Amino acid sequence: MVAVNVLTQAVVNGLLIGGVYALVAVGLNLMFGVMKLVNFAHGEFLMAGMYVSLALAGWALPPGLLGIYWVAVPTMLIMGVVGAAFYFLLLDRAAKFGESPQILLTIGLSIGAQGLAQVLCGSDFKLVPNPINGAAVHLGGIYFQIGPAISFVVAIGATMVMAWVLRSTRFGKSARAVAENVETAEMLGIDARRVFMITTAIAIGLVGLAGALVFPYHFTFPNVGQNFVVIAFLAIVIAGLGSVVGAVFGGLLLGIMQSLTAAYLDLDLSTAAIYVLFLAVLLVRPQGLFSKGQRTL
Repeated sequence: MVAVNVLTQAVVNGLLIGGVYALVAVGLNLMFGVMKLVNFAHGEFLMAGMYVSLALAGWALPPGLLGIYWVAVPTMLIMGVVGAAFYFLLLDRAAKFGESPQILLTIGLSIGAQGLAQVLCGSDFKLVPNPINGAAVHLGGIYFQIGPAISFVVAIGATMVMAWVLRSTRFGKSARAVAENVETAEMLGIDARRVFMITTAIAIGLVGLAGALVFPYHFTFPNVGQNFVVIAFLAIVIAGLGSVVGAVFGGLLLGIMQSLTAAYLDLDLSTAAIYVLFLAVLLVRPQGLFSKGQRTL
């Protein structure tokens, strides 16, 4: 019975942290699927979202257990606007010179954003006092940490909405057409640059939402994005590049793998375990577990 509880607890913990990985991975994979761009600055947008949430929470913190989450929607909207500006001011101009300058731009932005955050916000680990941090509920012998549980539920909900948008809305159909072939889509009257702008805004908005969900129980500091985005990169490769729904399963799978390793082997081996899984998938199914060998949304 004890062994069953340990296993169940480990799986639950993995699912909860995997939900955050999934939300970060969805935005990352969305940009790749539509724009064929790997955004190496994605982690820094997560960090920016956490700092925005921290600033908003410092300005006003309503009472109650869930009061701190009022910052989630404003942070998502602010980061969505930042994403649109990111496309118009930087990515769109770099695109005139090909894909390589865009990739190099995101790498440079990643390094520069970390340095700028250290100058403006310092290198201290920041955590706003709030009732969510450390709170948990006990159900059937299993502990559910409230912060990660809320992150998981919102992450899965946001991903389901995103999947519906891509499948059922005019923008989603345009995005899938552009992802298939930009030139053909433009011949059909689709404004590819507008699709790219909206895609970037949504992707950065989603990672901003992830930051708002995480900051109540996770320290905020200039390099915090790297803790999440590296695993998100692994998740989308395991799932299949361009598969938004697959990114969710990839994030959850890595979260469970990490948690099981920590529970049964050693906490220090948890990160190594997900790299072993990553290499195994590359050897057995290099196109990803949820891909048929082509980019899909």
